[in-house]
Amino acid sequence: MYNKYQSMKKYGFLSIVFIAIFVWGIFFNYTRRYNPQGSEKEIEACTIVFPQAQRFSGKFSNPPHYKAYKNNPQTGREELSGVVVITTDLAPDIKGYAGPVKIAVGVDLDGNINALYILSHGETSPYVSNLDQFIAQFSRLNFKNDFKPGKDLDGITGATITSEAIARSVERSLKIIAREVLRLDAASENQQQQKIPFDQIAVPASVFTAAVFGFVFHSNILRWMAMLGGLFYLGFYKKTMVSVVDVANIGLWKIPDLAGIPLWYWLIIPTFISAILLGMVYCGNICPFAGVQELLFNTFRKIWPRAQIINVSRNIDRPARYIKYVVLFAVLIASFILGNSNPANVEVFVMFFTARASKLGWVLVISVLTISLFHFRFWCKYLCPMGAVCGLFSRVSLFRIKAKGQCDGCAACEKICPVQAITVNQSGKPEIDYPECIQCGRCLQKCPRAMLYLGGWRNEKQ
Repeated sequence: MYNKYQSMKKYGFLSIVFIAIFVWGIFFNYTRRYNPQGSEKEIEACTIVFPQAQRFSGKFSNPPHYKAYKNNPQTGREELSGVVVITTDLAPDIKGYAGPVKIAVGVDLDGNINALYILSHGETSPYVSNLDQFIAQFSRLNFKNDFKPGKDLDGITGATITSEAIARSVERSLKIIAREVLRLDAASENQQQQKIPFDQIAVPASVFTAAVFGFVFHSNILRWMAMLGGLFYLGFYKKTMVSVVDVANIGLWKIPDLAGIPLWYWLIIPTFISAILLGMVYCGNICPFAGVQELLFNTFRKIWPRAQIINVSRNIDRPARYIKYVVLFAVLIASFILGNSNPANVEVFVMFFTARASKLGWVLVISVLTISLFHFRFWCKYLCPMGAVCGLFSRVSLFRIKAKGQCDGCAACEKICPVQAITVNQSGKPEIDYPECIQCGRCLQKCPRAMLYLGGWRNEKQ
């Protein structure tokens, strides 16, 4: 039997663990930013982008760079052969989707790029799976090029923001070094007026508005408008959704530029604000992969009404729901220790919408989708680490679904809840597991005596 108070204690403990891990990750990676070992990694990168060099200088300033030297066999003297620059030194404001991309650029004395080497980045791995092929193109460019993806370069498919960030940071760094160190006649960086991507503001704002109003006013039409908007715009078009990778990157101090990528902010901020106010609005009504699972389950029911639904016994179901918290804590700890968010790339929706995954990844995606035909939102209930994060925030939501004092415990809400987040207790009153409630509003719509309502945290109607 579901016990509300034992569950509250467990969620309280999980919240403390999450906060402890996240705060530790923030401070651990803040101190790491000033770790002197960074210079050792830069010297190692110098040998990669300038393998013909026999010695490298210390790091010069104004502008920051390393000088590469090699022996001239004819004179027997050591001569300057090129310069190595780190893009984050000269273009710290240029960011990819998850913060700056740190690149070592080897430049010869004529201003030609010798090679590039990625020192670090926070981009989601499936989106930049062909990053090596992209940076290999730079070896044929020099300070006179414009570095425009689509013109001088073939961009990374599905990662336009990352492609442009790398190209702009390399261009700026190269032209500064060519002009101020190599004394070449290099023009300034090709400055283009950055257009504000209004769709990245208007669409998510509209989707969240539809989701909130759909829940508050019990409208299936608005809910599915939000769900389909999330599916087609965020999923299939932008291939962007709220992910535990974003949570890890926040702890790693890797966040995108607001002006260039407002979509990130218009997803992250409303997701957590709505969770604190109303509960799991994003997970229940917007998440693209949740939409895929619901459409599969509902369509399969229409095509094959007699198909057996997989029901998990409550004794197994309740403990199994904590698996997603184990996944969450594990990937965050691994990401914070390693200093990058790669361990957090465990979410199947990234693999699904980008269509990029390993063989094992595709097995996981296909398995989850297959099970979702027979079990409503299987991934969300048991495995989604981002769902676990939103669940912890929704635990303290200010407005919640509640039962009036006159409720006679008919259990209609318990039967209609698609994620089994409602249980009628021994006294005949419905108890709602708020971190598991997806705010679909079915219980509010189907309660035969209108005994359920959306009330304040401390409010209780009689």
